[in-house]
Amino acid sequence: MWIKQFLIRKYLLLSNINLKLAKDVCVVKVKFGKNVLLEKDVHIFHSIIGDFSYINYNSFVSHTSIGKFCSVGPFCIIGMGNHPSRSFVSTSPYLYIKGSFLPKSLYDESPKVKIGNDVWIGAHVTIINGVTIGDGAIIGANSVVIRDVPSYAIVGGVPARVIRQRFTDMEINHLNKIQWWNQSEVWLRENAENMSDIKKFIESNK
Repeated sequence: MWIKQFLIRKYLLLSNINLKLAKDVCVVKVKFGKNVLLEKDVHIFHSIIGDFSYINYNSFVSHTSIGKFCSVGPFCIIGMGNHPSRSFVSTSPYLYIKGSFLPKSLYDESPKVKIGNDVWIGAHVTIINGVTIGDGAIIGANSVVIRDVPSYAIVGGVPARVIRQRFTDMEINHLNKIQWWNQSEVWLRENAENMSDIKKFIESNK
């Protein structure tokens, strides 16, 4: 197994632009954007990670698409598989996936997690399969996310609930139109200083 991961690591580092992999990273069927960073002991499977995003140490990610400029904290568990809790008599995968007792699966345990752009996910967050997180959202540390999160919402708790919006509706609409994460690196360098003030940023991009 370690030889396979060593070869995968070498291939990824040679074929991806500025990909940075720390020690003991495990990667299986992952598509990377530019300037992605995976810290120590990150395990990621069947996923996509956009440009300038990073995942901090000891996090597990599976069946997930992560947008650009996302920040994932340490010890996060994202999309690691659901179990049925309604109508099914048993929650054991032996009794709902193809195998020992069934000729075909009766339940999709890994619907994709969709994480937008510029999302900040705090430490020790769990996100279940099938959840969509909007652009610019913030997930508070130690939260369990079981339902969709609106763009530019701050959520927290178990289960996670909306605490407040980061900006006004008008400001959010403007950010959604600009989609700064899809702009060129030249544009980002020209506008980076104004991004410390939402009002100044909007005024300079009318």
